[in-house]
Amino acid sequence: MKKILYSSGIIVVIALVALLYTYATAFQVRNVDSMSIIDQEYSFDLEDETVQLLIKKLQVLKQYEQVTDIDSIVSETLVLDMKYSQEKTFEISLNHDFSSVYITDIKKEIIYQVDDDLVTWLYMLPPFESVYTYKTPLRHDLVIDDKKVFGASVDYFYMTADKQWHAQSIEEDSEPHIMIITEPNVMFSVRSDVDMYDVMLKVSKDDKILYEKPLKEGIYQPTDNGQYIYEVTSSWKDTFYYGHESTSFIVEAQYSPVFTVSGDSISQGEFIIIKGSGIYDPESLYIDQTYMEGLSFEKNGDLYECLIPSTYYTTPGVYSLNYGVGQYEYEFTFEVKTREFNLQFLTVDEKTTQTTQTAEAYAEYNKYYKPALLKNVYQSEASHLSDQAFVLPVTGRITTEFGVQRYVNNKPTSYHHSGLDIANDKGTEVVSTYDGEVVLAMSLIVTGNTVVISHGNGIFSSYLHMDSLNVEEGDKVRTGEQIGTIGSTGFSTGPHLHFTISYYKMNLEPGYFIYGEPVTYENYKTLFNN
Repeated sequence: MKKILYSSGIIVVIALVALLYTYATAFQVRNVDSMSIIDQEYSFDLEDETVQLLIKKLQVLKQYEQVTDIDSIVSETLVLDMKYSQEKTFEISLNHDFSSVYITDIKKEIIYQVDDDLVTWLYMLPPFESVYTYKTPLRHDLVIDDKKVFGASVDYFYMTADKQWHAQSIEEDSEPHIMIITEPNVMFSVRSDVDMYDVMLKVSKDDKILYEKPLKEGIYQPTDNGQYIYEVTSSWKDTFYYGHESTSFIVEAQYSPVFTVSGDSISQGEFIIIKGSGIYDPESLYIDQTYMEGLSFEKNGDLYECLIPSTYYTTPGVYSLNYGVGQYEYEFTFEVKTREFNLQFLTVDEKTTQTTQTAEAYAEYNKYYKPALLKNVYQSEASHLSDQAFVLPVTGRITTEFGVQRYVNNKPTSYHHSGLDIANDKGTEVVSTYDGEVVLAMSLIVTGNTVVISHGNGIFSSYLHMDSLNVEEGDKVRTGEQIGTIGSTGFSTGPHLHFTISYYKMNLEPGYFIYGEPVTYENYKTLFNN
């Protein structure tokens, strides 16, 4: 009996020891001393409930699907140090399939595909950050003459496994690259290690966009001198990221200038125009001459123009001048020919003469009318001096030509008639001869209801003796827009419009601006009807 009891006691002890050993060495959370990813020197907090859940998942990996092959981007070794048994090692592998991870039991050499609620948590752990291979912004290289252009601006967005988007921005601090060209041959290339979703080229000048198209359609070439901003934008778009990079540089076009001259022979009252295109440095434009004071080049749309006027007081003869820009110099000779001006004998009521031909009247005229012809305020958008873009302000009968010398009440005057007198019924509509800005709109003793319009480049038009005015000083008017009506105000013998075109205060033959020839008693009906 004693032997039986002794044997039974030994069996119980052995069983208890075995049970304690099994309990102590079982793969349970309580028996894990530490858990880490060796290569990343990353240790897990065993008190964390999610970490404990992972350990429990590792205990029952066999419940997941076994696979034989994986395509991983990141693989890290997970080591669990046990308190009373050998360590356990697993390999965790991730790719861009955020719905599952692969866990390999290294001892058993079995791969399991895990696709439950731990997946996102694993993807978001710092040791697996390298799975986001697209986290670094994609870039391009803009290359000019085999050198990269710096100064890019990058906006980039990428998604992590938790479906959150993250933004990154880069602003390169660099002096702008300047490409100087003397002919239209802008060349550059865009390089990238990955396929670009799209590459756009935008070109602007003076804050105005001139060109915006895909780069594959070609490179824009400047047509005129000046500075152009080229902006190249590359875009990327994928399931997990999108963004764009923009790089800008300056193209400075310095093309050789081209000058044209409208003619080399004019009659008194006519004008010559020198037009310059391809002017890179307008401040170096010059004209050297003794013909008259005040000649200069002025911007007219995309051109720079110098108007060389003549009037009835210009001495006929041959004149020479030099002009150019920078290192480019040119010489020009032209002739002013005599024009025969008609005489006119005008009878004016003595009462009209006494009330309008006074010191007060001329003082008022000198105070308001003459200064208006110096207000060159309008900036023309296009060249208009030699293409007959001006229109006749009113039709009717020519009663006085340009340049006529008058006898008033049988007494000779000291002046030539400054424009055209066009007679018509009182109240007939008068329109602006061309686009411009009104610089004078008022009633004067001598000229009656008067409008003066600046057309840019020193060109002015004047409308005198009107019955009513439809504009005020400062108004912008377009070609053909009504500005008043025919009347007989001021020094006038009947309803008519006195119409003048001048270069500042130098009166010119209006016919050259409208028809390309003088308006005379003989041809006005034909010109007006055409």
